[in-house]
Amino acid sequence: MDLKIEELENNGYHLIEELQHDELIPFVQRIFRSPNWITKTYIWLNIILIIGLLALIVVAILDGKSFGSIIGQVSWGILLLLPIIPIHEGLHGAVYKYLGAPKVHYTANFKRFYFTAQADRFLVDKNGFYPLAFTPFLVINSAAIVLMFIFPEYLLLLCTFLFSHTTACGGDFALAAYFYNKRDTGLITYDDVPNKRTFFYARVKSDELKVMSDE
Repeated sequence: MDLKIEELENNGYHLIEELQHDELIPFVQRIFRSPNWITKTYIWLNIILIIGLLALIVVAILDGKSFGSIIGQVSWGILLLLPIIPIHEGLHGAVYKYLGAPKVHYTANFKRFYFTAQADRFLVDKNGFYPLAFTPFLVINSAAIVLMFIFPEYLLLLCTFLFSHTTACGGDFALAAYFYNKRDTGLITYDDVPNKRTFFYARVKSDELKVMSDE
């Protein structure tokens, strides 16, 4: 973007929300309480995947697969998410670099189990944010689906991983849904990495600020 942070207010933008990174989970929960097509898609994807996963388990039992092999594939499908996390965040970082961010910072909060890729004080609008949010989901899930056809003997493992990774993308979907809810305001965001905060600016009138921040 051509704008700089210092120029936002002079160009009609107002701060509508400040997000402390430690409050990310309540923020995501708030967005999901006011669903739009993005959050509904996320929910239905998870429902479809869990139904598919349960169906595969039933088929495996009917085929005479041992309980140990079924539990093993499900367990490995969940555990596979852990080494994929750096790849997921790295894809976020790659999009940041493509958008022009000079440096990307990676953080991990194991207590609350969330991980982030951030570009300090780098402005992103909706045109940049949607690719930023969805690229890891699309790339990694597409790779998992391709592997299902190449290695059908690991179908249960890969379906479990697909469900695990989709579930882990909840924050990405929530932030994209937030942008969608405010799509007519020219929403812009940036991260303050040292202070662990994210700011959202929009072109709104002063009397609309309270309403905007409550949505």
